[in-house]
Amino acid sequence: MPNHTRFVFGCVLLTIGLLLACRTTELLTGGARSARVTPTRKTSVSAATQATEDPNAGLEFLPEGTPHCGVGDNSASVVRGRILENGAPLEGQRVTASAGPGAEPISDEPAVSNAQGNYQVTFVCDNKACDGAFWVWTVDAEMRQTSPFVKFIFDNQCRRGALDFNKR
Repeated sequence: MPNHTRFVFGCVLLTIGLLLACRTTELLTGGARSARVTPTRKTSVSAATQATEDPNAGLEFLPEGTPHCGVGDNSASVVRGRILENGAPLEGQRVTASAGPGAEPISDEPAVSNAQGNYQVTFVCDNKACDGAFWVWTVDAEMRQTSPFVKFIFDNQCRRGALDFNKR
């Protein structure tokens, strides 16, 4: 058989093999690729009500302004801030943190605000600054959440986070 004929014959066999493979996949999946189910979401309240609901309703503290982050040394990643009520510092308020929103706190004891309302949460992983996503939020004496979760992503450009909370 000449080379040109072998090449055409090989292409025809390859095409037939691909068509059979595609058809086999469609048969195995029940044709799911062509008839996907569109997920729907059930709602118990109207869309207008959902749009106006406060996602932070029931929480005692809210973040003040936008959290921000700056560079620092690689000994630790830190989030500092103040806890205020009508502009006045709140002493004894608790702030905790985790590697996921609401996940197991990174410390058994939360940070506690001082007389000036200042707190500091320090993140150390393997004796150096932590990298990756971490969440910070306020809690009450029973460790129940009292503010939204606020995310920080630590890396070489973010070692010193700043986040103030204000009591409603």
